[in-house]
Amino acid sequence: MRIAIAQFSTQACDFSHTAERMVSLSEQAAQQGADLLVFPFAALTGVLPVDYVNYDGYAIDLWQALSHLAEHVSCPCLVPFIEGSGAEARSDAVLVCDGTATPVASLAQRDMDDRDVNAQLERVMRLAESPEPLVFTFGEKRLALAFTYEDMDLLVDEAVFADVVIFPLAYGYAVDDANSALGAALLENRYRMDATALEAWVVGVGSLGAYGNRVFGGASFVIAPWGDLMASAPAFEEALLTCDVTSSAGDVPSEVLEPELYNKPLHLWEALTLGLRGFVEQVRATEVALVFDGTLHSSLLAALASDALGPTHVHALLVDDDPEHVRSARAVGEVLRIDVLEVCGQGPSQGESGLSADVLAMAQLASWSRKLGAISLSPEDKTYMALEVSLGACHVASLLPFGDVYRSDVMEMAHMRNTISPIIPASCFRTFDVPQIEGLDEMEHAPEARLRRIDVTLATHIEWGRTVTDTVARQSAAQVTERVLGRYREREVARLGWPPSLIVSSRSLLDAQLPMGIGWADRWRTQDERMHMADVIGSLRGPEGEGPLDSSELDRMGAELSELFGGMGPTLVSGTIPEGVDRASVERSVEDLLGLLRDVMQGGGMSPQDGGLGLDGPFGPLTWGGPFSEN
Repeated sequence: MRIAIAQFSTQACDFSHTAERMVSLSEQAAQQGADLLVFPFAALTGVLPVDYVNYDGYAIDLWQALSHLAEHVSCPCLVPFIEGSGAEARSDAVLVCDGTATPVASLAQRDMDDRDVNAQLERVMRLAESPEPLVFTFGEKRLALAFTYEDMDLLVDEAVFADVVIFPLAYGYAVDDANSALGAALLENRYRMDATALEAWVVGVGSLGAYGNRVFGGASFVIAPWGDLMASAPAFEEALLTCDVTSSAGDVPSEVLEPELYNKPLHLWEALTLGLRGFVEQVRATEVALVFDGTLHSSLLAALASDALGPTHVHALLVDDDPEHVRSARAVGEVLRIDVLEVCGQGPSQGESGLSADVLAMAQLASWSRKLGAISLSPEDKTYMALEVSLGACHVASLLPFGDVYRSDVMEMAHMRNTISPIIPASCFRTFDVPQIEGLDEMEHAPEARLRRIDVTLATHIEWGRTVTDTVARQSAAQVTERVLGRYREREVARLGWPPSLIVSSRSLLDAQLPMGIGWADRWRTQDERMHMADVIGSLRGPEGEGPLDSSELDRMGAELSELFGGMGPTLVSGTIPEGVDRASVERSVEDLLGLLRDVMQGGGMSPQDGGLGLDGPFGPLTWGGPFSEN
């Protein structure tokens, strides 16, 4: 059986144009002998559902497009799409074959109906509280379909039998999650282990382009059941990939490929370049404008815009009066060959107008952008938005390209971009700021080290999903960590109303926002608070809702925990410490247990927000989100 992957960029829900491209790609795939052509998850409908008001018309046009495909494709095709509206939307796919478009869910149900009745009943009972994997028969192969990491986990956990697992990933690229980079990070992510665990071919299908403000990088791949990479498409480029999936290594005609090393700063740069280009195209613009002041962030933003759109479409407003900044900005503008308009000293001064310099700069940028019909960009990063933004900050930008990127990663990208061509002067690298946190200077003397500690703290809490107490426990300086997280929560109101960012992390600041007006914020909690669990457990109702857990149930729980944690069970349940037991060792055991239970409940490091941070954590590089491997 030969499988083809069509990795190409589209506009979400542009059904007629996308369908025509799909028909054309099916002709090319058929010419290459493909038995099945798989399209990316976002190709037809994008990744975000429409609301219920528009759903009826959306559904009609969607199924008309699928019917058109059924009549005109040259080979069988698997087409993922978003079905339903709002919170009820779900990932689905249709098999377009022999003039019909059949939902995969119905094929999977038909495959279930063909099983032995007893086996079917056992399966239903075993999966009563979990979703049914989408497994169906196509030709002589059993195919399984997964859209998310959780879907893949289900296949692995249930040891589902399939010859081929097709994985059109629904998540966009996240710099803290190597899994989202698909074939570009196979040496660091889960997919080769998945293939060997399932003993199945894994066909990773990457969407390509910008959908809304989310970025998808392609990098589709095919991995054999024994873990070898058999086919790979480039990241950030369109490609039509074909590969034979056979029963054994001896039957494979193609050569084994060597997975490439994952260059995270370069991959992030390419993702932002693609995302910026896609955002500008989606709003039907061609020009961008930005304030240019010779700082590292503004210089890097100008380089990003030039790489994304070409230098003739980038307009930089030089407003700084500092001679060194002006020299740096001029040097960057000359190397990039972008349009630079110097307004230093022009117009009313700060004293004459009564306005601050940043407000004057924003007013000039707004006026110039309107004349050019340009999208205005701002260089603020995720660290700024988390800790430094204020209610009085002035902005007129339409997009923050770095708004979901920590400053440490911005610095890495700047160094990486200079290795391609030296566009940013060395003086610019001295212009980055480190948020002022009381006590941080005493811990870290170098500015880069202080910045990295701040970013690791934020990432541990936001992307890695750790509570305030857990984040404090994982850092060596509890007070500094608590101050960082306190500042982060204090800035929530100030972040309201800011323009969108390109989403390139597993959890953006918007995703982590508490409801507006809420009067509660989490805080660091002492071990004494966490040790006394009896009141919490006793207030819980039993599984049937018959009332609080009685003493016999607590004794049973303590006995079971004793088996696992060497006699600590009664302490964990009752909150009391037996005589002769060292309190410090008890507290460490409780902390370890609570962390272990949280990791288990959060998926053991398999949820998207638990991917590697790409930063150095308190115990070394943060790769997986929990204590377990991806399997």
